[in-house]
Amino acid sequence: MVVVARSDGTEEVRIRVQSIAADLGVRPNYDQFYTRAICHEDRDPSGLSIGAKDDKGSSSRDGYPLMTCHAGCTYPTIRAALIDAGVSSAWMRPTGQPAQNAAAKRQLAPRSQNEVTQKYVPHEIWLRAHDALFGAHSEELAYLEESRGLTRETVKELCIGWHKGRYSIPVFDDQGCVTLRLYKPDGDPKIKYLHGYGQNRLYIPGDTLSNTRRTLYCAGEWDAILAHQNGWQSVTHTGGEGAAPPGIDLFVLAGQQIVVAYDNDDAGRAGAVKTAAAVAPLAQKVSIADLSAFVGPKGDVGDLLLSGQGLGAVLAAAEPWAREVGGRREVNWAEFWANDPDPIRYLIDPLFAAGEVTRVFAPAKVGKSLLVLEAMAGLATGREVLGKTPAPTHVVYVDQENTPDDWRDRLESMGYDGSDDMSRLHWYSLQSWPPWTPPTVEKRCSELSRSTLLKSSSSIRRARCWKALRTSRTPQRRSIDIPSCL
Repeated sequence: MVVVARSDGTEEVRIRVQSIAADLGVRPNYDQFYTRAICHEDRDPSGLSIGAKDDKGSSSRDGYPLMTCHAGCTYPTIRAALIDAGVSSAWMRPTGQPAQNAAAKRQLAPRSQNEVTQKYVPHEIWLRAHDALFGAHSEELAYLEESRGLTRETVKELCIGWHKGRYSIPVFDDQGCVTLRLYKPDGDPKIKYLHGYGQNRLYIPGDTLSNTRRTLYCAGEWDAILAHQNGWQSVTHTGGEGAAPPGIDLFVLAGQQIVVAYDNDDAGRAGAVKTAAAVAPLAQKVSIADLSAFVGPKGDVGDLLLSGQGLGAVLAAAEPWAREVGGRREVNWAEFWANDPDPIRYLIDPLFAAGEVTRVFAPAKVGKSLLVLEAMAGLATGREVLGKTPAPTHVVYVDQENTPDDWRDRLESMGYDGSDDMSRLHWYSLQSWPPWTPPTVEKRCSELSRSTLLKSSSSIRRARCWKALRTSRTPQRRSIDIPSCL
């Protein structure tokens, strides 16, 4: 049996019903009236019901009128249409109004299944679980108080219950309970969904979020609940820290100042970045809090609060998040203008810069290969190139076209002979190599890495060579971006 305590809000409802009727110019029947459904095009004079009871006879328990559109419009739609028609918002329950107990949440206006296919957890399941926790399960209630640090008031406010050997946490949208999270401290898994209602949704313990306060985005329901109890505006999603926030609920975070505070481990840090990336397009500001200075490895917001520490220092130290695209961070304009640009270090001024990729392109047969060979030979030997004398340095030259005879003719024409020290010019002719399938590419790159030039950091350079070798189905059409290997 489900026992629901009824609040004495009958007089409040009647006054609000009559006030709405007055604003619409309609005469109510004490605490109930019907009118044309102004939330959509309607000719039915009784398409919208407003009163202390809905069409099924259920009574209001939070002091606000119940509204039912026979066409199935949702409560927010009805409320917005009434406001547009001149009805004061003071007479109606705000969208997402925090419900202080199970009885109030039970009265959330039902959503028409014809309009939305959202499946809601039956009231009797989560309400019965909530009543059970305060009934025959005093030991389980004590665990929440002693181990989780929750007060009975918080447990009642959030309708936490006991369902089939697990703690139950109901998750609501503005129409009802969309999913039920089931937790068992020593369970495998520790937390799961009620069967048939496994949907990743946003969980807001306080039911509403204000844009004037910072919002703490936690890694799980218990952290969000404890933060809420300690006076913080908190939120999480039910899919776990490895999942992205649910797209269906992201609009709720529009304009928020969000601080993501996930667990102090690799999974938590990766999850924090994923969440920050998902909410950034909508949020006013996004930061990521580092808990490592406040809790031990794998520690979380709950551990921090249970240890008696506050969250103020954590939030103050949170770093603003910048979007990364393709491994590169979005520009922070304050840092951009505050820092002087790094000077460009040319190997051969003004053509070849250290740490940069240089592509030489021109029509066929104008001397691209000759220019590059002369520049690289000069760079390896320290000989003057284009009027500049570079400092000698190691050069890797990977050649797909020329034979040793070609090289000899070209180098001699440039004035080189056997007396020149060519030891820093590491030339690799690929003509005799077999087609470059991935296994052979890896093998050849390993061979390259054993050279004097690549010995110091072979694994990194092998990876760079692999990325530089772009292989097509026809071996003769390979394209090699050599500078990225250096």
